[in-house]
Amino acid sequence: MQETVDISVDFAGLKLANPVFTASGTCGYADELSAFMDVNRLGGFI
Repeated sequence: MQETVDISVDFAGLKLANPVFTASGTCGYADELSAFMDVNRLGGFI
């Protein structure tokens, strides 16, 4: 049986599903990433 790990974070009162972020300078506006991954799985955009 596989257990899930809770990697959620609380950042200054903002609850995020995970700590993985991307920034517009490195990834455009995330449209470019959608061909490679599900951007809805990211914790946030900066």
